[in-house]
Amino acid sequence: YFPHNLDFRGRAYPMPPHLNHMGNDLCRGLLVFSESKPLGERGLYWLKIHLANTMGNDKATLHDRLHWTEDNIPLFRKIIKNPLENREWTKTEDCWQALAAMNELINAIDSGNPHSYMSNIPIQQDGTCNGLQHYAAMGRDLEGSKEVNLIDGIKPGDLYTLVAKKVEVKVNNDKTNIESKNHLLAQRLTFEVKRKIVKQTVMTTVYGVTYFGARAQVRKQLKDVMSGETGEDLGNASAYIASLTLEAVKDLFGQAHLIKDWLKGIAKISVE
Repeated sequence: YFPHNLDFRGRAYPMPPHLNHMGNDLCRGLLVFSESKPLGERGLYWLKIHLANTMGNDKATLHDRLHWTEDNIPLFRKIIKNPLENREWTKTEDCWQALAAMNELINAIDSGNPHSYMSNIPIQQDGTCNGLQHYAAMGRDLEGSKEVNLIDGIKPGDLYTLVAKKVEVKVNNDKTNIESKNHLLAQRLTFEVKRKIVKQTVMTTVYGVTYFGARAQVRKQLKDVMSGETGEDLGNASAYIASLTLEAVKDLFGQAHLIKDWLKGIAKISVE
């Protein structure tokens, strides 16, 4: 059991600081449920999907993820036999969860009856930018719903990559347009705008992140890709990318912003 604190919004945060289910990849790779249950057909299916996800295939179709895992059983056996020498598993962001899932899958297969195998491994699942999901649902926003996976699709939508691409297009336009007020600034940016740079700002847009907050979020991500730049250049680039990110989200989710503004207005009305 993990004791939790509730913040003023009702969000639950685990109190143990070093090992909890909301922790980093190492924490999640170590934790298992105290009670084991038979995998069953669906459990085995989702274990295979989970393994594909942790190995960086989370943007493929469920069908492709399932077959990717099944096609790579020999690789998993090789890794489990000697993970220190066979280090393919270390190349993914969720490597410890991947290693745990590989071990569980191989044990289930080798048991002779995977559906009856007693498993206690957690299967991680996540929503796609939950705040925007709620706004898209409230606003019956068809296009927005596609991007946050409220509507069935062949492949999962990747909102953060979509926003990053839109920001990249605007940066490139400013680079070639000498009339743009951001022409010189854009030309100084030699890096690709990847999803990691915009992800936190996209996530927190619907929670009321300010321009200053967004700039700080982007600056934190740009420190690595602009390590040789001065503080002023880093600050200017952060402000520029942050404004383009907020603009891109507003273009994609105009209905969400209208609803958010309406809710803010309602909240300001004093009750007599």
